[in-house]
Amino acid sequence: RSYAKVSACFVFGNTCAFADDAPQKEGQDKKPQKNAAKKLDLPELFFFTVTPTTMTYEGSQITVSVKVIDYDGVKTVIAILIKPNGQQSPVHMTRVSGSQWDGEWRISWIMPMNTGSEPLVYGVKVRASDTNNYHVVSDTVTVTVAGKPQSDFKKPIQPMPGKR
Repeated sequence: RSYAKVSACFVFGNTCAFADDAPQKEGQDKKPQKNAAKKLDLPELFFFTVTPTTMTYEGSQITVSVKVIDYDGVKTVIAILIKPNGQQSPVHMTRVSGSQWDGEWRISWIMPMNTGSEPLVYGVKVRASDTNNYHVVSDTVTVTVAGKPQSDFKKPIQPMPGKR
């Protein structure tokens, strides 16, 4: 069976992804071809998502997902949690589909409970590195854990009026 080669360019910011109508066999681990018209040295990030971005004070599971394309091969993809105090906690993401040249990476964790009355605002970003040690970092996505409602705070016990 033959397929006509049809290319289309999908523009995301300053990057261009190419697709054709020739299907790949499922599970095929084929290295994408570099576009001769454009030199691609950096990994490219697509479909970076963080869900959810708001939650109750009780916290909940958060999932970070990103598609990374690199024509030399992706070496590592790291999710970075930026805590409200600015401290950064990096953690390696796992490739859940695709190949080292074009795949989806994902990680989930439980955001902690907020015991204070004010919301806690976190940041999440991803960093992808290729086999040549070039890297790219995404924009930061804000994640807010609501403050604990006043009705959930225990009120101090008032002494009972009475005789001493």
